[in-house]
Amino acid sequence: MPLIAGRILAFLLICDPVERTAAELGAALSASSGSISTNVRLLLARGLISKTTRRGREAAVYQVREDAWANVMLRRLEAVAEVSELTTGGLRMLSGQGDRADRIRKVDEFYSWLSGELSQLRGRWETHSRRR
Repeated sequence: MPLIAGRILAFLLICDPVERTAAELGAALSASSGSISTNVRLLLARGLISKTTRRGREAAVYQVREDAWANVMLRRLEAVAEVSELTTGGLRMLSGQGDRADRIRKVDEFYSWLSGELSQLRGRWETHSRRR
């Protein structure tokens, strides 16, 4: 993540009120409107912030999404777990090749296990967050 995106995110985490316009972000962070615009789009695409408009206000406001951290982390874990697709393909390619296949098999075993655990982890998190 670019430095300015991190600064925007950090500022939105601590600012009061919690919503800020792009112009307010630029002024607070001494950053150009182009830089703010580019990095706000990045943060929106990654699901870390949300954009809303308010009646009577021309400018959109941005704030950190409440579910941002869980969503980002769960997506990262799912991406890591997708390594099992690569290792499974590698095992097919190395079928019958002894030690080389054994080394990949150990990696495949871990990532296959991790893939199975992630669905349970997501479910436990959703249950936990509903209780709050």
